[in-house]
Amino acid sequence: MKKILIAAGLMALPICASAANTKKPLAFDTIEAASKRFSPPLCQGDIGGLINAISDCYENTDRTSPDIQQCILADITITSQIMLEQEKRAALGKPDISQEYPFVSWPTFQKRFNYYVKPQFPSKGLKQILTYYKQDAAIFLVQLTNSCKKEGNTDSAD
Repeated sequence: MKKILIAAGLMALPICASAANTKKPLAFDTIEAASKRFSPPLCQGDIGGLINAISDCYENTDRTSPDIQQCILADITITSQIMLEQEKRAALGKPDISQEYPFVSWPTFQKRFNYYVKPQFPSKGLKQILTYYKQDAAIFLVQLTNSCKKEGNTDSAD
């Protein structure tokens, strides 16, 4: 179920063609490496572990390294889905998930975005940049799903 929500939420990301022309899509190897890196906590249904894995990725990867794209891809994909899920939680009167996981709060995400992502797209806005990552994020989610299926763990698919 969580993967369905993630995939459905990804489809809601804004579409703006001008960002897609800014840079080439991420290399498949980068997307596959990100999937391998982040699938264990996702496959176990461990949202806290997934958030920690993204945070650790940033802490242990130089922002000028090509590997930083793994962190950015996972962050944009997963955090945007958590934020979309939060809108549903708020409508049901449930507590804000960022109280439990401050890493996914909007202000904290904006700080990461401005530090790691924005320098790659100096003349583009948030919506345009998210559009750039949209196709890569869709492939990333398929890779995550396939990784969980291979492991035989479907906790996050329910």
